[in-house]
This record gives sequence, structure tokens and C-alpha cells, in this order.
Amino acid sequence: MDPLLDLMFLPSGLGLNIVRFNIGAGSLPQYSPQLHTDALLRWRGMPGYWPSHTGQFNWTADSRQQAVLLGAKARGANVFEAFSNSPPWWMTVSKDVAGGSEKFQTNLKSGYEGRFAWYLVKVVERFKTDPALGNIEFDTLELFNEALEG
Repeated sequence: MDPLLDLMFLPSGLGLNIVRFNIGAGSLPQYSPQLHTDALLRWRGMPGYWPSHTGQFNWTADSRQQAVLLGAKARGANVFEAFSNSPPWWMTVSKDVAGGSEKFQTNLKSGYEGRFAWYLVKVVERFKTDPALGNIEFDTLELFNEALEG
């Protein structure tokens, strides 16, 4: 991975300085794609830090994306943007982080708005205060990435 990070972030390569970080949503442990069998490929899944409403946070769930983030920072990246594609699976109506069954309808369960916001804030606060996560301070936090479809 180091040669690729060098090419992307070092001045001798592309010299990119912005990194977008996807705060993952995980998936139902016994997940069987119902809505998006063709679209939800394994490589598109993003592990979540809060795997269930009763579970503990797992700060190593997304170690590969964290390694890219830390590698980019070590090579001079200085703008960090956090975003989310979905609330954690257990906060969704469909239990599917790839979307709901109704177009233009929210997949976030009613009453979970505060918990979802708290989750996102908890993640960015942890990155800021945890040396193992690079003490990265995110410049932006987007609740949804490309929130409208159609």
C-alpha cells in the first residue's frame, strides 16, 4: 500500500492533500441482500464502529481505511473530511445499509436521529483524541453522502 500512498500524497506524486473518510455502517450479521443483490458487492461494504445497539464500539473494525488515512496524513495530507453513506444497519428501517425499499423515503428509523448524530460525533471525537487513530481532526462531517437519489 505504501507505493500507492506515495503516488497519491507525496509532492513527487500527485500531491493530494484532502482525504475523505467513510464512517461505516456495518451490516446485519446474518445479512442476505434482499434489495440490492447486484449492487451490494462485498468490497463495497464499510465496517461500522457500533455493530449493534447493545454492543460496544469496535475501534479497529475499519483498520484498512484507517491505515490509508494515517498514511495520507504522514505524507502531508492536511484536510480531512468525514461522511456517512448510511446509519448503522440497526438504525435503518430495512436493516439494509444500501437503502430502503421506497424511493425518496428515509431509511433512518423514526426516533433514531439523535442516536445517529451522536454516533457520528463520537467517531470524529475519538479520532481527534486517540493517538492510535492519529489524533486526526476532521474539518467537515457530512451526515449523508449524496443524500438524494434520482
